[in-house]
Amino acid sequence: MWQGRQNSLPVSTEVVGVQDQTCRVSTLDVESEREASGRNPGDAGNPTCNLVCHRLPAGTSAHPETKEIRVNDAQVGELLYQALETELGGVEIYRKAISCAVNDDLRKEWEKYLSETENHVRIVEQMFEDLDMDTSTETPGRAVVRHKGHALIEAMKMASESGDGVAAQLVAAECVVEAETKDHANWELIGRIAEKASGDTKRVLTDAYEQVEEEEDMHLYHTMGWARELWIESLGMKAVLPPPEEEKKVTTAIGASRAEQSRDDML
Repeated sequence: MWQGRQNSLPVSTEVVGVQDQTCRVSTLDVESEREASGRNPGDAGNPTCNLVCHRLPAGTSAHPETKEIRVNDAQVGELLYQALETELGGVEIYRKAISCAVNDDLRKEWEKYLSETENHVRIVEQMFEDLDMDTSTETPGRAVVRHKGHALIEAMKMASESGDGVAAQLVAAECVVEAETKDHANWELIGRIAEKASGDTKRVLTDAYEQVEEEEDMHLYHTMGWARELWIESLGMKAVLPPPEEEKKVTTAIGASRAEQSRDDML
C-alpha cells in the first residue's frame, strides 16, 4: 500500500459535440486527432473520428467541462516500490555480470552501467523521501522482484561454475537484458504517471524520470545488442563488437532496430 501522499493525478477532458452526441475524450486524444486529420474530432464528416461517443439524454446540451480521472494510488505505490527494488537488485546483478565478462569492452560498459545504477538507487531514494514514502516498506510485488533478481544472480553463478567463460558471459548478458527489461518498463510507466500528475507529485516524478530515462534506454538496448553479437560470435560467425547499438548510441526501440539492420554494413 502506498504510504506516501495520496494526491489525485487529474487528467483534463474535453467534451466535443457531435450533432446530438458528445465525445468525452482526454485532451491528449483530442490533440492527437487534430494532428492526424487537421480537424477537430467532433467535426461533422470527419472520417478519422473513431472515439467512443455517448448519446446525451433528450434536451441535454453539450457544454465544455473538466473531469478529473484518478489513477490507482495503491498501484502507483506498488510500482514505485518495485522500481526501488529493481534498482537495488540491478546493482548486485551488474556486480556479478562484470565478474563474468570476458570481453574488455563489455566489462567497461557494464562498469559504467553499474555506476549509473548506483546513482539510480540514490535518485529513487530521494524520490521516496520527497513523496514521504518509506523505503523499507515491503509489498508482494517487491518481494517477487527481489526473488527474480536473486534467481538471475544464481544463474550467473551456475554458469561461472561450469568453467566455460564464454558461456558464462553469454548467460550474464541475457540476465542483464532480463533485469533491464523490467527496469526500463518501470521507468516508462513512471514517466506516464508523471505526465498525468499534478503539483509536487508531478515535479518529483518528472525530475527523477528525466535523470534516469536515457541511461535506462542505453542499458537495455545496448546490452541486447551485446547479447546478440556475442551469441553470433559463439556460433562461429562474424560479429560486430562493440555492437551497432553502442556505436550509434541508440536510446529508442526504433533506433535499436535500425542499428541491428545496419550490422551487415559494419562487418
